[in-house]
Amino acid sequence: MTVEEKIAPLVQIRMDRQAILRKHDRPDCLFYIHEFVLRQQFGDEHVMADQYLQLLFNVSTIRVVPADVPLNPAGILLWELEKALPVAYSETDLTQVFVQDPGAIARTRLIFDRLAEVALDEEQSRRKLAEYVNSPREDLDDPGSHLA
Repeated sequence: MTVEEKIAPLVQIRMDRQAILRKHDRPDCLFYIHEFVLRQQFGDEHVMADQYLQLLFNVSTIRVVPADVPLNPAGILLWELEKALPVAYSETDLTQVFVQDPGAIARTRLIFDRLAEVALDEEQSRRKLAEYVNSPREDLDDPGSHLA
């Protein structure tokens, strides 16, 4: 199977996962997105504008972490369920770890408490995302000159 043939099924899997967040009985989620990630260029300016709009339409579940806040290089998740022990998840390019150890859960909660302190509130996050939607983007595939 070629790389191109693998893309469509992977995109469908991701879309199916995201559909959970649109259901009437969806989980209560809050996502922290570092501004550094918002600055990354994926695709052309139209793809980027669409991505920013998707985030803007879901700003009630998103908080932007400003660029001047040091970036934690690992992806971290914390699941807190009514009828089960909490689960922390951490991911790097080398590992994926799920833990239920009380110490790890406490440490993860501290990380999220810190994010809550430094992240923009809903309205500030909305304004920041709107800046990205409305900002001109350089198309790196454009044959014009590019300065380093």
